[in-house]
Amino acid sequence: MRSERNCVVKKKCLILDFARKNNLIKVVLLNGSRAKPNAQKDKFMDYDVVYVVDNTQSFIENKDWIKDFGKILIMQEPDNPNLFVSEVAIEEKYTYLIHFKDGNCIDLTFATIEFAKKICLKELYNATLLDKHGIFSKLYAPNVLYSNVFKFLHDFFRQPKTFIFFDLKIVVNLS
Repeated sequence: MRSERNCVVKKKCLILDFARKNNLIKVVLLNGSRAKPNAQKDKFMDYDVVYVVDNTQSFIENKDWIKDFGKILIMQEPDNPNLFVSEVAIEEKYTYLIHFKDGNCIDLTFATIEFAKKICLKELYNATLLDKHGIFSKLYAPNVLYSNVFKFLHDFFRQPKTFIFFDLKIVVNLS
């Protein structure tokens, strides 16, 4: 357990050190299960990191910075317009899904301030790890809006039913 904790601390330090050294990064957000205070830990937990920047282009054109995070086993670029059709312009958001040889995984997103705010509204758990310019006030987990919505839905739909979340584009069977 102690070595797992040391590994988590080292990875968070690596994420923060990269941001501190890079003047283009204004804010570092952590969302998902690692931002949830009482999340059950498992070896498959990844780091969902959002670097808030003015311009994503420099992180897309030159990928030499990735080696700062470790040796890559596999990497995907789901926002790459040459490979996929994206609903969001790469000038607003660009994501790298990276699996490293040490077993760690980082879903690393570079986003503009406006798009990062949208991400925070959609994610259930958020934490501000670094805010160089006071752009984001501290974000606390869980996101109250979504926890209240899900509590309402849980209470309202206690009977077996199927409910469609049009906004989230998923279908949930509550039976």
